[in-house]
Amino acid sequence: MLDVFEMLKSLTICLCLVVIIISCNSQPSPKDVTFEFIAAVLDGDTTTILQYLDLERMAERKMKDIVLKDSILNPADFKAEILSELTGLGQTRNQWKNQRILVNKEIVRGDSAEVEMTFIDQFTGTIKYSMVYLHHKDNRWLVYFYK
Repeated sequence: MLDVFEMLKSLTICLCLVVIIISCNSQPSPKDVTFEFIAAVLDGDTTTILQYLDLERMAERKMKDIVLKDSILNPADFKAEILSELTGLGQTRNQWKNQRILVNKEIVRGDSAEVEMTFIDQFTGTIKYSMVYLHHKDNRWLVYFYK
């Protein structure tokens, strides 16, 4: 009888260790990353913004949207522009500060994800819907585009 008790005790300890290891290795979901990214923008926290933003990929995407005659800007200029929009008196940050932002459902497809957001203007009550696009890179989710 004592052997069975000891075996159950050992098994319980092993299961607890497995649960602890798994929970320590869990990564934030795309929805969690979106929430943290938005909070960082609202706080003007450049360090945290850069933690959740794939600045390189976002700059590449913005460069594709620029007409050829304006393409004399280099990627470093686009990166600086993106960060200035998200921090200080930047346009995106100021727009988001006047909104109540709800982070809604996420859709994950392999290494890509979309997170739906709802913006509610605090003064007019106008509601707008938007998306944040993320990809899984270096074992974590990163924002690479929002609209």
